[in-house]
Amino acid sequence: MRGLIIGRFQPLHKGHLGAVREALGACDDLVVVIGSAELSHTMDNPFTAGERYQMFLSSLADDERPRVHVIPIVRAPLRCGVLQQRPHEVALLAGRV
Repeated sequence: MRGLIIGRFQPLHKGHLGAVREALGACDDLVVVIGSAELSHTMDNPFTAGERYQMFLSSLADDERPRVHVIPIVRAPLRCGVLQQRPHEVALLAGRV
């Protein structure tokens, strides 16, 4: 079974890693979506998506790393109160990663 965790991870902290490890205990592999990948260099979003990606990889144990797939995505605009998904995000949500 594949699990999914979505967050901004600005910054990545022990609580995030605890959630990842708990999910890995219940799943064969885990997709971690780094949301708002386009935001960086502000007080609320200090790190780039690449920096957050590297934080994840360097924080995982050697045996965890192959089971975690980190995917940065940009925030989709809201239209009429409905989140408009991009094709790659729909594929992700449908489990075709």
